[in-house]
Amino acid sequence: MTETNDSKLRKKWADRVLYRCRLEIEIFQDDIDGQTISRDEVRRILKTVKKEMADKLSVLTDSDFDEILFQLESNTVRIDDQNRAVLVSGEKVKEWLNEASIEWDFWKSYQNMLSHDGKSFDVIKEHERVIDAALDMSGDPSLPGPWKPRKGLIMGNVQAGKTMNFIGLLNKALDVGYHTIIVLGGHMNELRKQAQIRIDEGLLGRDTSSFTFGSIDTGSRDIGVAKFPSINGATRPNPLTSRDSDFNKSSLDNSHINFSATPVVFVIKKNVSVLKSLISWVASYKNSEGRDKPMILIDDEADYASINTKAQKNDYAATNAAIKELLGLFDKPTYVGYTATPFANVFIPYEDTVSGELDDDLFPSDFMLKMPIPPNYQGQDAFFPANKLIGEAPHVVKIENVDEKTGWLPLK
Repeated sequence: MTETNDSKLRKKWADRVLYRCRLEIEIFQDDIDGQTISRDEVRRILKTVKKEMADKLSVLTDSDFDEILFQLESNTVRIDDQNRAVLVSGEKVKEWLNEASIEWDFWKSYQNMLSHDGKSFDVIKEHERVIDAALDMSGDPSLPGPWKPRKGLIMGNVQAGKTMNFIGLLNKALDVGYHTIIVLGGHMNELRKQAQIRIDEGLLGRDTSSFTFGSIDTGSRDIGVAKFPSINGATRPNPLTSRDSDFNKSSLDNSHINFSATPVVFVIKKNVSVLKSLISWVASYKNSEGRDKPMILIDDEADYASINTKAQKNDYAATNAAIKELLGLFDKPTYVGYTATPFANVFIPYEDTVSGELDDDLFPSDFMLKMPIPPNYQGQDAFFPANKLIGEAPHVVKIENVDEKTGWLPLK
């Protein structure tokens, strides 16, 4: 048996074990009225399934079972009160979501995709609480414009679901009527590409590596959320960037894309020249079509480059100035920054030190939200808990020896 065939066989049986265990977990949860079961119970169920299927599972390794257990535990975690989301409102914008009647087509598809991928129901609901608060505190996009940019900040731990959260926010933003989506996906090409791949899966439902401006291969619309269509079959937005291509003004100029007809998504590098190119294209679009509709801009790693670092009054760093100029092109703009290190964002001067008037910078004046922390998250608190006594050794969860592999990380 070749290595490739062996991998396929292992994956096949690992998936079957995972599926069987999830069925047993659902049955058990029904017996306890839907409560989240303990990790010990999850391990007991896996042990039972392994015993019942033992004659079929000789192909699986200890690492395979570790991965199965990890996925099962990730699907049963529960957020405790201490680690729930924290919501702070600027109270400048009237909250509106509770009174609105909305068909959550995009969100339902995304929610179903996350559940299928093994995300805990409790974690998804707590993220939804943050997303709903961000929409609520950003105001009703159906109101007539123009309005000054609505600005918020969402904080989350490192590698703890920020991308999942903002893609969820974008799905709900489409449901409530936002038209233009702009994502600043990092300051390097690879980071932008990673963001595009996640958005392809979680928002567009298509692989944009087959994207050509003005024409999209319909055969590529079969990934991620596209496998979980909503009840009403809402039309998904058009990508105006792709996995392999950042924003390109000349390509769009020749594409005859109708910017105002269907919602659009840009995933661009946080780079001054790219931002200026996008600004030029949006500003020159005929009759301001599309610009009078609601726009949401997601600033990933919002503490990097977006902050104005100039000391002199009325002098702005180039990236900071470009982001604000881009927001100013739209009648109904909303800016949402995401970061794990929000210190610079929180300390943006909110008032002009001379006039005392409100500053029009990127201070999150409408809301600041803290994402939930799953109990199985292995961050700094897991290794260096605050209640450890001085001199005590840090808590080490697991240590594995990794044999060095020649050529894995070649030195220059």
